[in-house]
Amino acid sequence: MSAPEPPSASFDPLLVIVDRSLRRDKGAGRKLTKSLPFTGRYDVCIMQLSEELARAFASMGRLLNDAQGEDLSRSDFAVLIRLPLARGEGDAVRSRDLARSEGLDPSTMSRRLASLADRGLIEREPDPADRRAFLLTLTAAGRSAVEQERARRVALVTDALQRWDDADRAELARLLSRLTDTLEDRRSAR
Repeated sequence: MSAPEPPSASFDPLLVIVDRSLRRDKGAGRKLTKSLPFTGRYDVCIMQLSEELARAFASMGRLLNDAQGEDLSRSDFAVLIRLPLARGEGDAVRSRDLARSEGLDPSTMSRRLASLADRGLIEREPDPADRRAFLLTLTAAGRSAVEQERARRVALVTDALQRWDDADRAELARLLSRLTDTLEDRRSAR
């Protein structure tokens, strides 16, 4: 018994991903839909896409951990990339705003920021508008750490995609950017 066709008869790149995955694992559709309501092949596509993204991000995380940079954890990097690269390149960031954007408790973010400041990667200055708050910027050492980590990450991805042609790499970047924008928009709407 074949699954129903997707809602649109036009080409759907998500179905290409699913079809490739289903060819690798003939039981994937059954596994994915076992405990979830099934309304057609398109549902399998979305579920499989979710699984493939989770696998890709987990694999990337393992690669990053295996080749961990000098004293800069993934969570440190996640904080540092949110800060302006230099004074005058945008507004300094408040610690509570940073905690909110990262989905962390302010006390957790405060400990992380204290560690980054102790290592000389960020500067914390009192916010003139609210003396209880701090404005955060990167130091020269912080900028250097971000640049080194970005270069390391680019090298890992470049190595992983070396056999892909330019069009496939560009399409992946475009689609991931679109997905990220959509997810960030949904989060902002809450």
